[in-house]
Amino acid sequence: MRIFIKHSAIIVAVFLVVSTAKTKAQNCNITLKITNENQQVVDKATILLRNQLVQTSDINGEAHLKLECGSYIVLKISHVAYLDESIRIAEFKKDTTILVKLRARVMQLPLTEIVAKIGPDTIIGNNKYYVEDYLFEGHYIYTLKRLRKSQQYFLALCDHRGNDIKSFRLDGKPKQLFKDALGANYLVYENKAFEITRHDTMLQQRVLDFSDFVWLYKFINQADEQHITMNNHTYHKPWFEYYLIDRNIMQNDTMHQVRHDFYYEQYHSEFRFLSSRERHALRRMEYETGISKYDLAAQYTGFSSNIWYKEVKAPYFYNNGKHYIFDFAKDSLLIFHKNGEKAQSIHFTFHHLDGFKEEIIFDEWQNTFYALSMKNGTRSLHKINIDENVSTSYVSKLSMRYPSNIKVQNGKVWYLSRPYESWQSTYLYAEGLE
Repeated sequence: MRIFIKHSAIIVAVFLVVSTAKTKAQNCNITLKITNENQQVVDKATILLRNQLVQTSDINGEAHLKLECGSYIVLKISHVAYLDESIRIAEFKKDTTILVKLRARVMQLPLTEIVAKIGPDTIIGNNKYYVEDYLFEGHYIYTLKRLRKSQQYFLALCDHRGNDIKSFRLDGKPKQLFKDALGANYLVYENKAFEITRHDTMLQQRVLDFSDFVWLYKFINQADEQHITMNNHTYHKPWFEYYLIDRNIMQNDTMHQVRHDFYYEQYHSEFRFLSSRERHALRRMEYETGISKYDLAAQYTGFSSNIWYKEVKAPYFYNNGKHYIFDFAKDSLLIFHKNGEKAQSIHFTFHHLDGFKEEIIFDEWQNTFYALSMKNGTRSLHKINIDENVSTSYVSKLSMRYPSNIKVQNGKVWYLSRPYESWQSTYLYAEGLE
């Protein structure tokens, strides 16, 4: 029994000594020195063992590992700027230093054509004056300018390079420049208007009866020897009509009615939601004034002042003997012959796309329609293609942000904007379409 215990103790002691020696023998230090082909150290290289990250090279290009001695291992060294490198280490029994040389990674980039953005090539305005408004007169431009210090206004005739040809000082504070359906130009004040005429480079003003001007300004869209196209649009009503008047017989025919159905129903519901006393009062006013009780109710409740109400728009254009109406309320482009007979109705939805506005710009020189979109204050122009369908194709993005009064003439876009360095000054810019 004693002999058995003695022999057992010896066996256990020998086992522990062997095990301890074996455990100590399992740890070997491996040092990797990583360089490139030019003998430059490579830091931040990753070392993978069995697809697991075990170490990253330091600023000296070294990585220190503790691995099992006497085994066969494969290390993968990787770096974004170099090709991956794999090294095999077999039956190492002591601390080892291994040199690793990485080859540069050659990146094949796709061929890219870099086109410089062409900025505005004509700028009218400087630190002395603003440009409040402008309009085209053939190959010339009328500009309404305001001096920064004295707040004095001037009307200037400029060429298409922005050079003043003739200008004269204005009295008072004009609001805008306006061109009517017959091509006449006007200088508009708060309660008066002047017709501007040009003889060569000489400018003249003729005062107009303001009520006559308002009639032209608001309601006449187009006029020729035989027909007059008019509308009765107001901001406060969600519907209006375009009329065609025959000058020979003075016959008035409705060419098209623009109506937003939802707003139209809500507009006529305002009367029903009033109290009986209020409805009675509006019926009496209707009898005395001839104004519809529904119109009176909508004015009384402030229908068009609600935050959800949006003005109903349907821009009109006359081109090559045809009338074009972009009815945004019905998502339709209506085309009429010169005599008002409907020629075509085409469905469109481009204005529902993100960023698109219910605005149309027409280049009379090139007979081209453009739609406008805006993203982060930057406006883009999209050509409107009209055939069996209405589609849009991107044309150009304007260089300046938050432009206003955008017009296109003969393939060049003009607009007003405030430069970044001076939010107080408004300049007139022009740039070619891409």
